[in-house]
Amino acid sequence: MNDNTWYGSTVPFSRQQQQVHALVKARAGTSSLTGMIYHLRIGWKERGDREEDGWTRYGAEEIETVEQELARTDEDCVEIFSWFENCTVYDDRHESPFKIERTANDADWLMLLPKRHLMKWDILKRLEKLSDERGGESCTLVIADIQSYEAGTYHAAISDSGFGVKERWPAAFQRIVLATNRLTFAFVDYETKGIGRHGFSATKHPGAFKSGLPPFRSLPDLSVRSLVIHWIKWLDSIRLWRTIDEWPGLFIAERITWCENSAGGPSEIGGYLNFPKTAHNNLCMSLYRNALSRIFGLYDESSHELIPLDRLALPVVQEVYEKDVLDPPNAGVEIAEIAVGSVLVSGATLHASGLAQRSVHLLVHPDSQLRGKKTALFHWFAPCPADLPVSTKKRVGRTAAIAPEGWLSFEVPRYQSTPDEPTADPKPIGARTPGDTYSDLQSTSPVIAKFGHWCYEGHHDFLTFNIDDAVRDAFLRKGPLARFLCTNVLAHLGVPASSVREEYLKLIDSTEMAPAGIIVYRSHPSSDRIIRRVLDVLDGNGRKLAETWIFPVQPLRTRWGSNRHPWRGCAVITAAAHALGKLLALGASVGTRSHPPSDQTEV
Repeated sequence: MNDNTWYGSTVPFSRQQQQVHALVKARAGTSSLTGMIYHLRIGWKERGDREEDGWTRYGAEEIETVEQELARTDEDCVEIFSWFENCTVYDDRHESPFKIERTANDADWLMLLPKRHLMKWDILKRLEKLSDERGGESCTLVIADIQSYEAGTYHAAISDSGFGVKERWPAAFQRIVLATNRLTFAFVDYETKGIGRHGFSATKHPGAFKSGLPPFRSLPDLSVRSLVIHWIKWLDSIRLWRTIDEWPGLFIAERITWCENSAGGPSEIGGYLNFPKTAHNNLCMSLYRNALSRIFGLYDESSHELIPLDRLALPVVQEVYEKDVLDPPNAGVEIAEIAVGSVLVSGATLHASGLAQRSVHLLVHPDSQLRGKKTALFHWFAPCPADLPVSTKKRVGRTAAIAPEGWLSFEVPRYQSTPDEPTADPKPIGARTPGDTYSDLQSTSPVIAKFGHWCYEGHHDFLTFNIDDAVRDAFLRKGPLARFLCTNVLAHLGVPASSVREEYLKLIDSTEMAPAGIIVYRSHPSSDRIIRRVLDVLDGNGRKLAETWIFPVQPLRTRWGSNRHPWRGCAVITAAAHALGKLLALGASVGTRSHPPSDQTEV
């Protein structure tokens, strides 16, 4: 305490059943109580949505029904969408809380998506605040997307709970439905508990529990579980597309030539989503990861493995396994594979994978012939006008990339030229010499180079390099590699030091504003994650400024390269970067940039 008074106790101590452990009060210097103590809450991630506590899981015979629900098109769900719009939603999961106000005064349903790591007291205080905001009106509350390893906390806070009548807020919720991110469900009912007490019942199985709402055309047998699944998908889709609309370059509202002289898909698509760029956005990536994690509510994560269909979906799958999977498959166990796609259009990649029978896609394009037939985790709420202009951009080969007239390439040099000594050996581009690099690769903390059998995109390797671990370690230690990345990347983009979060200021060598430039880099799951780690040191405004001037280069397969060119391959950049390059070729200076590039930049 401020007056040098300490409260503590000797350790270890034993606790008998439920009791409050008494603390000893002592003055510094007058007692044998010495030292320092940290009080930590140490937990581990283990599923807490047990069936014996009233939680219901989907059975194997119900999986196909849920997949059919997730495959429904936007047109099929117009009625239920209008009902959702009449209800209030509080989304506390992300850094910026989000709220959808109800449009109907008599709406008696409310949904809350809580942030992670709440204690029991935090949960009850949040419910009390919700009751106050509604003015005490009685409603059915849905608490959705609870982390499965936190289900026990919500069960302990709400199930079979009692409160004094002076606490009026429990009466505002006639029923509370709990839903985890593993699609397990339970519910409690409001009830009086004798004189002067009220609260909630013990958790119940909602297996056949109907929502009580009138049946909709798309959902004639509307169970509470179907309602919640559609509600979360609708909300996440709104948040995703609002973010895409706010950030430049994420969506091109034009008609793109997709398949020429081919019967395997649509000849044109109305609108193009720059999926790799959306994956660089923190909110979009978080929404992708949350939605994909819910698939493990249908398939056991210990016996099923998510297989990305392409490099676009790979970063999302990696995020799921890094942050959300609690019980990954073990060696020797028979593993079933689930294909994960980014944006489904023609389905050629899915068909070639051999996993077409069991697949899930983050989005299905509205012009796809497979729309309504394949599981989609988000609706396509693209901000498209009725008449889209025809674009000169075309799909490059059979890749997911587009470019003017369907072809755009340039060399990505690995060495810098030396004009003064044209016969000298070229110098590598980078801050470390080859000797330094070999020393780094032999490091034991972190281990970068590993021997073994590594399979990646159909290739088998004996040696792997885990650069992502090296960067992660550097940022944890705030080491020279992190300092090099932050100083060079942020300074080149012209990001001021005032936009750097306080705890990362030591990673910036200079506080001077550098001439504003752009960054074009080779897009790869590792490099994408490195860029995200660098941008994580910035505040919201600084990150938005930096992301405006970062352009990932999407590499194409070598067989799509031209034999007439010595590099036998190509790389595709966005139309904005292409237009910017033309401006530079005409003599414009990057240092004089005044506005963010757009995919409609004219030259």
